[in-house]
Amino acid sequence: MRLESLTFLRFLAAFIVVTFHYGSGTWYTRFFDRIATSGPQMVSFFFVLSGFVMIISQYGKQDFSSGKFYYARIARIVPLYLFGLILVIPLRYGIHPISNGTSLVLNLAFLQTWFPPYSLSFNGPSWSVSVEMFFYLSFPFLLFVLKKIKPQPKNVVIASLVFWAFSQAILLNLLNSKFYTGFPSRSHDLLYYLPLVHYCSFFMGVAVGFLFLEKRKWLLHVLNYRSVFAILVSFVILYFSLMKEPQIKLLFGLNFPFGASFWAPVFAFVIIAVGVSENNLSRFLEWKFFIFLGEISFSIYILHSPIHELIKASVLPSIYKSHEFSKTFQFNIYLIIVILVSTMGYYFIEKPLQKVILSKKKNRNKGLN
Repeated sequence: MRLESLTFLRFLAAFIVVTFHYGSGTWYTRFFDRIATSGPQMVSFFFVLSGFVMIISQYGKQDFSSGKFYYARIARIVPLYLFGLILVIPLRYGIHPISNGTSLVLNLAFLQTWFPPYSLSFNGPSWSVSVEMFFYLSFPFLLFVLKKIKPQPKNVVIASLVFWAFSQAILLNLLNSKFYTGFPSRSHDLLYYLPLVHYCSFFMGVAVGFLFLEKRKWLLHVLNYRSVFAILVSFVILYFSLMKEPQIKLLFGLNFPFGASFWAPVFAFVIIAVGVSENNLSRFLEWKFFIFLGEISFSIYILHSPIHELIKASVLPSIYKSHEFSKTFQFNIYLIIVILVSTMGYYFIEKPLQKVILSKKKNRNKGLN
């Protein structure tokens, strides 16, 4: 099962991550304020969406195989991941303190987030791929348990909320203790990049995906005629949640782990509201151009930092960095380059290599038979 209405949300999240990293002082950050700089929060959105999409696409398969699942995930993720890594190796190896031989081995093994301080080594945003690999490894077990026990969907959702609350309580305590020494530090890496920290987001995505599969008729009955309202409400809740972060911090006098799955329940509500909807708004989100942007979102996410590194290395004309142009103008040029390169990455690296890898797997299986 594939829900096209959710595809464009991946692009919006990737765009916010790009703006968070390199859009400071531009029109986007002035107009959209904290929304445009909620990059870490959007990574949590990716984790929730990952769990949701994974369960709705795999739960109904009678011939599910963990080997086939792992192979498909590797074929989907690894080519662009390695391409992004190759681009930055000559620009960062031995230059950046944490981009060395050790971190290169960890990046190649997708283990950088397990070993501070190497989480952001080389291609910084790729830390989330290391986390996703842990999710992929555990998913067949989660799927087996759900099929074996066949729990009530509401109980799975409740369990995910309890797990999320427990995880956030631990993070909140550590973040406001002497253990946390700020960014950059090993403690920051552990609290914000360790895969275990984000597992509650992934599990919540699995839980609401399971609810979607088992109770879709009920959800349609509850939301269908009000689904436009439900989508708008979910986005309003998301908007005010992100905008009110400073006030929440000030009100309680505590540092909250906003970038470490804190907003996972809000993201889950947004995903279920959009996913279950059957109306003109959801069909608008299924516009082919929006789907295209969603399709290249992983390429945008994984390549935007290497592209920026190449620009800094003066690979492109110096006009880009001219003070005669505003930051917004420079950032727009950068965005155009990112989208163009990401499109080429999607069509010439991601899709063809994925096809080649999967076809070799099929041929190998035929040979064994």
